[in-house]
Amino acid sequence: MGVPGTTVNLVISRNGIQKNFTITREKILVDPVPHYQMISEQIGYIAFDRFNNKASSSVKNAFVELKTQGMSKLILDLRGNPGGLLNEAIDITNFFVPKNEVVVSTKAKLKKWSEVYRTRYEPIDLDIPVVVLIDGRSASASEIVAGSLQDLDRAVIVGERSFGKGLVQRYRNLTYGTKLKLTISKYYTPSGRNIQELDYTHRNGSDIPKFSDETRNAFETKNGRVVYDGGGIQPDVNVKKTKETKATKALMKSDAIFSFANAFYYKNEQIAPPEEFVLGEK
Repeated sequence: MGVPGTTVNLVISRNGIQKNFTITREKILVDPVPHYQMISEQIGYIAFDRFNNKASSSVKNAFVELKTQGMSKLILDLRGNPGGLLNEAIDITNFFVPKNEVVVSTKAKLKKWSEVYRTRYEPIDLDIPVVVLIDGRSASASEIVAGSLQDLDRAVIVGERSFGKGLVQRYRNLTYGTKLKLTISKYYTPSGRNIQELDYTHRNGSDIPKFSDETRNAFETKNGRVVYDGGGIQPDVNVKKTKETKATKALMKSDAIFSFANAFYYKNEQIAPPEEFVLGEK
């Protein structure tokens, strides 16, 4: 903790060697787009891990840069993205759909909390083929982007079923500095789906019976494809993750791989590129 602009002295041990650093405190702005690149001559890839107030501008900048490199197809990676600001989700969806298109709506018992959210700007590209990657940790605003693009038949959704966080909460101040987080409404995609998961108990290998598909309601996308509510966003193309073994989980938890990589780096002045790397007897 400290005031931005002031300094702090740190002593860090790296591979048994202590080093001194002086660091200037600053306000940290986390880039919501940690990586983007062309993965082939035509396909651009944008990894996108949060919906903060820089999300839409960062995604747009990455998109424009990839277009200058020849991108004619896009992969938007929302795996592990827990969501964030609703307006940013709407603006990112707006990149690929026309102005004044319904992206999401909220419905509540109180009329003042029921809203319909539409795109506000002209799109940047209505024709580029888009694939959106999601998994079980893609939630909230991520599901709004994936769900709206799916309902409008503007993108192909690939991966695993998303988390299913379709509720809107607001905080209410209580006594002694505490707060109450109150659910006030639900999100609905353009087709009318509520993406809230009906049952979380089965997600961690529980034996408790799962809700049957008969409890889910069917809806139609813009082009008449059938989609369902009540359990996050179901991808158009299912790609299951390879399950980690107990040994793999233990290795990752123990930091053994990280420690080995650090030790290897400090013992070897030169390391061959991945395509040429070979482990020797040493």
